[in-house]
Amino acid sequence: LRSRLRQLALGMVTFDADGEVSYAPDCESPKYNELLSILGDLEDEPVLVLTHSKKFARVVADRLNADGHTAVAWTGDTPMKAREQIEADFADGTVRVIVGVIAAMGTGVSSLARVTSTCVWLSRSADSTDNQQAAGRLDRLDSLGRVVNIEIHADGTIDSGILDKSILHALELNKSLKAKEATHVEP
Repeated sequence: LRSRLRQLALGMVTFDADGEVSYAPDCESPKYNELLSILGDLEDEPVLVLTHSKKFARVVADRLNADGHTAVAWTGDTPMKAREQIEADFADGTVRVIVGVIAAMGTGVSSLARVTSTCVWLSRSADSTDNQQAAGRLDRLDSLGRVVNIEIHADGTIDSGILDKSILHALELNKSLKAKEATHVEP
């Protein structure tokens, strides 16, 4: 149920005969509509877009291309050679938008911070470590500047629960670190 609610927060889903969930190329998605608005406001600025869903990442990249934005999906299925080409195309402006799956963008991607400082989150991973790693793609020592994270949050959906869970995890981690500091005594 939780998985379905997360999928529905991105856009309207369809089901095949086996009950497999997918997104139609033209599925209704307020998050996609808001992303288009944001891209329009940013004019030609390169942007990293993140989501937890591989299927939705592919639909978003295809729709962005159809709507006149050069975009590419970066998923766990993207081969290493293709990833290198995507990074090069992003750097030279051939690709304006990378729509990345959070789990696939978490590590080993360092060049993006020299191209953009804008990240749009369509959804977060249920794993806060994956979210932190993905956020770190732009927040690096050699970055262009202060990173701007734009969260497209669907009110009244499970998005609230994912964000709250991430915040609770961060607070618990912080609490445990403070407890360790308090018990540490200098000799």
